[in-house]
Amino acid sequence: MKILYHPAVRKFLRQESKEVKAAATHFTELLAELGHTLSMPYAKPVGSGLWELRLRGRHSYRILYGFQGGEALLLHAFKKSTQALRREDIELARKRLDGYRI
Repeated sequence: MKILYHPAVRKFLRQESKEVKAAATHFTELLAELGHTLSMPYAKPVGSGLWELRLRGRHSYRILYGFQGGEALLLHAFKKSTQALRREDIELARKRLDGYRI
């Protein structure tokens, strides 16, 4: 499966540590290989047609993504600071997914 990065996700990852970049690369490779079948502990559906890649280490990071036209779209990345995902993060990812056109 082809993986497409929103520019904001690329920018976020460029600013992170080598460990976070390595984890993101590993998880996106799993996503490319397994697509919709990627599941816990690596990925989890969050609703509204979105899933989260769950990068864990000293800190937890999330990359929200969706699917369109046989491609996985990495839409929003952030350092997780609360137990639950913030509604604003989900809404931003959903808006980016809705704005993507094949």
